[in-house]
Amino acid sequence: MKRILLVIGVFIVCTILTLGMSVMLLRSSKVQTAAISLLTEQLSRGLGADVHIEKIDLAFLNSLDLKGVYVGDQQGDTLAFVQSIRVRFNPFAIEEDRLDFPLIELIEPYIALQQTESGTNLDFLIRAFASDTPSEKVELPFLINMDCINLRNARVRYHHLPSNTDLLISDVNADVKLPVLGNDTLVAWLDKLSLKAQLQSIDAHVVGGFHGGLDTLYADHLQVYYKGKRLLLGNVSVVNPLSIDSFYVSANCQDLFANSMLIQDLISDITRKPFELPKELKTLGDIHYRGLLEGNLDVLTLHGAFTTQRGTITTNGHLSI
Repeated sequence: MKRILLVIGVFIVCTILTLGMSVMLLRSSKVQTAAISLLTEQLSRGLGADVHIEKIDLAFLNSLDLKGVYVGDQQGDTLAFVQSIRVRFNPFAIEEDRLDFPLIELIEPYIALQQTESGTNLDFLIRAFASDTPSEKVELPFLINMDCINLRNARVRYHHLPSNTDLLISDVNADVKLPVLGNDTLVAWLDKLSLKAQLQSIDAHVVGGFHGGLDTLYADHLQVYYKGKRLLLGNVSVVNPLSIDSFYVSANCQDLFANSMLIQDLISDITRKPFELPKELKTLGDIHYRGLLEGNLDVLTLHGAFTTQRGTITTNGHLSI
C-alpha cells in the first residue's frame, strides 16, 4: 500500500513539475518567439492569409491567451484584429479525432469587410474551407467542439465599394455555441446577441434576445430604434438567414411604428438627398401596425391592423415588392 501511495505521489509531483516547467518555458522570450513563429507560419499557410500574433501567455496547460492577433486579406489590408483571444481547454481530455474547448473568449475583435462587384475580401477564407479541390481545401485534423464562444465589445465595418457605403456595427456582445466543427459539418447556435448599428449618418439601435442556428435565427422582444424613436417591437424569426435568395422572415409585431417625418428622414439619410412624402400621407399622423408580417424580398403577407390619425385599417393580404 505504501509503495502504491509512493508511486502515485511521485507521479503527481512529476506531473506538476512538468506542467510548471512547460509554463516557465513558454514564458521565456526565446521560446515565445519560436512558438509564435511556428503558429503564425502554420496559420498563414492554412488560411492563405497574412497572420501575426504579438504575444502568447500560458496560464497553465489548460488556458492560453493570444494577444494582438492580426489577419490580413489578399489585398494586403486588415481583415481582422483581436486584442486578446483567451482559450480554455483540457489537454488530458483529448478524445480520438476530437478537440474540446469549454471556453473561447474574443476581447475587442475588429473585422473590416469590403464588398466589391466581384465579391468580398472574406471569400478566400470561405473558399478555403468549402473547396472541393484537395489542394485548395483546408482540412481540419480534428472534429472540434466549442462549448461557448464569447464576443466582447466587437466592432464590424462593412464597406460597399460600388456605392461607397459604410455600415458600422459596434458594442457587439454575443455568446455562441459551436458543438460540431469538421471538414464537412458545421453546427452553430447563437445564445444571445446585442449590438449597435449605424449606416453612414443613420443612427439606429437594435436590442433584443437573439438566438438560433444557421438554419433559423430568432429575435425575442426585438426593438429597433431610429433617432431615439422605437420603430419595431416584436418577435422575429428568419429562416436561412445567410441566403438572400431563400431567406424567409416572420414577424409577430406588437408595434410597428412610423410617421411622415421619420419616413422622410430615413429615406433622406439612405439616399443622401432631400425627400418629401405626398401631403395626403402626412395627414395620417402616427401610424401603428399590430399583427403578423411574413415573406421575402418578393412578397410580404400582412395579417393585422393599421391604426392612424384617420382611423383603423384591417389587412389580410399580400404586398408585392
